[in-house]
Amino acid sequence: MITSVTSALQEEGVHYVTKEDTLVGLSLRYNVSVDEIKRANKMFSSNIHEREKLIIPGLETKEKKVLNEGLFFTFHFHFFFFVISFYFIFLIFFFFKKN
Repeated sequence: MITSVTSALQEEGVHYVTKEDTLVGLSLRYNVSVDEIKRANKMFSSNIHEREKLIIPGLETKEKKVLNEGLFFTFHFHFFFFVISFYFIFLIFFFFKKN
């Protein structure tokens, strides 16, 4: 899954239009107004075409948030695992040193 999210983020700030896309749908997806998208792409009408490259101002996509949350969780899980492992190694060493 991370590879698909990563590939979607390769060209940050850009969206390639598919046949299902609308400006309203893109504005909701990227949390930007339709006017901002039109202004960033120097558009006078609301018509978009398949395979068109649109600049999305201030891009903060849901995919990027998911990726960042995943990295946050991964780091903390590994750190927690390291601390617990170190604790058990210390307990085992301390136990055998006493005996």
